[in-house]
Amino acid sequence: MFPIRYPQIWEIYKKVEASLWISKEVDLSQDIHHWDQSLKSDKHHLVTRILAFFTVADGIIIENLAGWIWTEVSLLDSMLADGTALICGVAQTMHAVGKNMAFLVVRQFNATIKCVLIVTEELVSTQMVSTHMVRYTTSLYRESIVDIKGEATEILKAFYSTLNELALVGSPGSHHRPSLPEV
Repeated sequence: MFPIRYPQIWEIYKKVEASLWISKEVDLSQDIHHWDQSLKSDKHHLVTRILAFFTVADGIIIENLAGWIWTEVSLLDSMLADGTALICGVAQTMHAVGKNMAFLVVRQFNATIKCVLIVTEELVSTQMVSTHMVRYTTSLYRESIVDIKGEATEILKAFYSTLNELALVGSPGSHHRPSLPEV
């Protein structure tokens, strides 16, 4: 690492590092004293239970994410069609078409993708998607960061006002490809 060959990258690294909490910079030597002297027994119990809850919740999330492979939006192409894709991006445009369908445009760096959320009886019965999810999707704020898992489908015809080479269709964990309404 030293000598530094790319000073611009080193400067960016130092800026990112400065924006994070660094344990060396925080004096933790008084924590035990504060825990023992400042908190009463009932507060000890409360804090311990809250920490236990978040520890378990983080473990569940990590287990669920372990098998997922994230795909960059710019790398989605027809070769990934009919497969499940997982993307993370920034919500740009959200709008509902009735109570059973929503469109979501997601941007990641300089690439965009149009996602379609469709409520079907099969997906509702398996609790994969609901009309509440459509309502929630359309209530997102622009620039919200979203994780989307869906089936990548090559779009050959226009549907409603959306035309794209590839779209994520379905819902989180969906293995059912709903038919898209034609124009």
